[in-house]
Amino acid sequence: WETKMSPHTPQITRTMTRKRRSNNSDSSSSASTAPSSTTKKSSMKRINKTKEPKKQQPKSSINGIVVVCVLLAFVFAALITLNPAPQDDKQQTDNAKLKQKDEVVSTEEEQGENTKVEEEDEIASKTTTTTITAEERILFAGEEYYNVLEVIPHQPSRSLFTQGLTYHNGLLYEGTGINGESALYTINPSSGAIVKRASLEKRFFGEGIAFYHNDENQPRIIQITWREQTGFIYDADTFDVVHEFEYDTSTSEGWGITYHPEWKEFVVSDGSSNLMFWDRDTLVEKRRVEVWLPFADEEGRVMTPPKKARTVKHINELEWYKGDILANVWYNDVIIRIDPLTGSVRRVYDFKSLYTDRDGSEDCFNGISVSDVEGELFVTGKWWPSLYRIKLLD
Repeated sequence: WETKMSPHTPQITRTMTRKRRSNNSDSSSSASTAPSSTTKKSSMKRINKTKEPKKQQPKSSINGIVVVCVLLAFVFAALITLNPAPQDDKQQTDNAKLKQKDEVVSTEEEQGENTKVEEEDEIASKTTTTTITAEERILFAGEEYYNVLEVIPHQPSRSLFTQGLTYHNGLLYEGTGINGESALYTINPSSGAIVKRASLEKRFFGEGIAFYHNDENQPRIIQITWREQTGFIYDADTFDVVHEFEYDTSTSEGWGITYHPEWKEFVVSDGSSNLMFWDRDTLVEKRRVEVWLPFADEEGRVMTPPKKARTVKHINELEWYKGDILANVWYNDVIIRIDPLTGSVRRVYDFKSLYTDRDGSEDCFNGISVSDVEGELFVTGKWWPSLYRIKLLD
């Protein structure tokens, strides 16, 4: 029985063992009276010494060790969580790329949502801020506030995406758009025939143009571009580019441009409700004016002093006319007359009956130029088959 004891033997078993060893000692002390018994008991004592199990740790010590081990395990796990094992360079690089990709995807999704919101806002702005309503047309102008004097062929092939018109010394100049088709033209205003052409590089989308004389009284034409923020100044006689420049606007785009000879300033539109005034010689912006419609009564009389009703966005082609600025409004068959000092709209000229026989291949009404007769203008549209010489009844 004693040879089968193990370190996990219960406490009572160890007590019994100690009692047996005590009895053996008592027997050994009486060896003088029983020699043969002493020999036997000595032999048993040697057996007990050989087979006695190893001394066990107290139970309290075992429990303490278990608790310490458990605590060490928790501490080790926490250290691993806070300080993961170092990865090799490739693994770290791959993880960094995956994280970057996730960030890019997240950013693209966010930008996509923002773009969608911006597009919806843009559509809303066109309907609420840009459109000149029927009531405003009547209040400020009337159905027929101009006379058509002449209809002139305007490239029947409809190849001219008109972005700007200007006039000087018996010749009409036209700037056109579309990448790969943008150009500057000289046109015979009597026949509509093209006299001269200078093409822009394919990367440029041409926009408005204006004729002027520089400080040396040399004839010049300035042309801006849509989103390239690049402008060109031409010799008006040869169409040679004499200067190329960079510019910025409130939308970072260029739409229309005209010239004020007395102020020696260019007036520039960028599709917003702002007009920017540039110094002729430095091409530096000097100030901005916001275009707005004033309140008017039922008979068209504007409040005095004028009070702003709302701003007008998408101001497009421009022309200087009798101290005011004439402007097209993108996708509206109107010309508005603007006070250059205040931005207030003085009058709205309604042109919806000018060209009614449209088949869908044309684009919007755009293009205004003075002529050699005071009060008479040339007007047209993008890909329109005709130019119109008109007279405003103001």
